[in-house]
Amino acid sequence: MYDQSSDIELLHAWQRHRDSDAFHTLVHRYAHLVYGTCRHIVKNDADAADVTQECFLGLATTPPD
Repeated sequence: MYDQSSDIELLHAWQRHRDSDAFHTLVHRYAHLVYGTCRHIVKNDADAADVTQECFLGLATTPPD
């Protein structure tokens, strides 16, 4: 449904309407990038996975607009 949407459209759909499909698409698009960046910084797979999860949890729990 959201495969062709821009990141801004997805963020708005999540933040304004709590659209779980939009959130899923963002996670699908960026989980690897976030994990890779975390892995580069912390130099540990388990810690990188934890930080990645915390990043997306932060997005998930941001109050709606």
